[in-house]
Amino acid sequence: VAFSKNQIQIARSNSVNNDDYSAKCKECVEKASQVERNAAALRKRNENGSGDQSSAEMEVLECKKCSKTLAIQEFSRSQAEKIKHCKPGKCKLCVAELKVAENTAVAAKRNNNTEKLHQQAKMKGKHGAGARLALACKETAEQAEKVTGISRRN
Repeated sequence: VAFSKNQIQIARSNSVNNDDYSAKCKECVEKASQVERNAAALRKRNENGSGDQSSAEMEVLECKKCSKTLAIQEFSRSQAEKIKHCKPGKCKLCVAELKVAENTAVAAKRNNNTEKLHQQAKMKGKHGAGARLALACKETAEQAEKVTGISRRN
């Protein structure tokens, strides 16, 4: 990570005043200036068209996952704040896709665990009894989830 001389001086002066060593790297400064240029271009286009939009609506940010430059409305408040502070953030669509992928992975893991429990339940003795009990609890939790709509823990 490279810092400009100006950002190093800012970090040093902040550290003397309030023990804050924060500075923006060259990459973050470039991203912020690109966002500013995009917003200025968008404002210019809107001035030629309809000028009734506020400046907050014209702000654009870049999604780290899909690398698209989108309007700020396409990001949740927390993700937009991350991006403004030079941290990676995702648009609402990418977050939804990640949630679906995560739910699919959790469901696959649950199915795998259920298969293992079925195999262990066939065993005789302590291992079989414990697996049968765990399997019964798991099935009860699945039924309760269907009835109440409240998701269960792994």
